[in-house]
Amino acid sequence: MTLSFNDGMTFNTEGPLRPTYRNDGWYVVGQGMLVAVTTQQEACDLIEELNDRSAREEVERSLCEAGIIEDPDLDGGLLG
Repeated sequence: MTLSFNDGMTFNTEGPLRPTYRNDGWYVVGQGMLVAVTTQQEACDLIEELNDRSAREEVERSLCEAGIIEDPDLDGGLLG
């Protein structure tokens, strides 16, 4: 999906999360998201956090499907 703004900027939000710099600052784009951040480090930290959360949710989903846990959403998640 491509997001276009009145100032002429466009962002392709398809694909993996990645940092990108534009004339008005840093962004995290990918997985259908566009997030403005202050610095490149903040972009990298956010990507790491989102990837960790995604991996944790996948493990919880797998454990639930295998019948090892009943519901990963109870009490904020098994691993969270």
